[in-house]
Amino acid sequence: MRAETQGKDPTPADIYLLTHTVKQDKKTFVTKKAEQVYKRVVEIREELSAPIEGSDEPRVVDEDKIFLEAAGGLDKKNRVYGMGSLQSVIYGPGTSGSVTTSRYRGSNSNNEEYQQMQVELQDMKNQVKQLQEMRNQELEEMRKQMEEMKNQLAMVFNNRNEN
Repeated sequence: MRAETQGKDPTPADIYLLTHTVKQDKKTFVTKKAEQVYKRVVEIREELSAPIEGSDEPRVVDEDKIFLEAAGGLDKKNRVYGMGSLQSVIYGPGTSGSVTTSRYRGSNSNNEEYQQMQVELQDMKNQVKQLQEMRNQELEEMRKQMEEMKNQLAMVFNNRNEN
């Protein structure tokens, strides 16, 4: 499985695709619901990975949360649709009960908070860039002033030596 994911650990969506398609052909889903869940994963991933406005950098997405949202979240027994026994491998041991619930409780508000933090981070990056540019301009101005002072001192010493 690792080779199929370019050396990275497989995401829940990778495992789901492998286990919910006929003979692992990654095209024919075993049920309509399986196909709908995977299509939703792709849609959410595309929405969340679009660059932040004013930035060229793609957003970092949490594949675990994407799959959880696409699968409809946790059911009443704190299980994730389509994960079966792999849920504990993907989401960690003991994911029934409070561990999983606390990890994903309020994922919509966390997503909005995450988006806001991404915007703030980009603003901070822009501010740092502006400050660096200002510092570089000030340093250049200081270099020019020092060069002028050196030239003036050289002229003063040359005049003194001539006299």
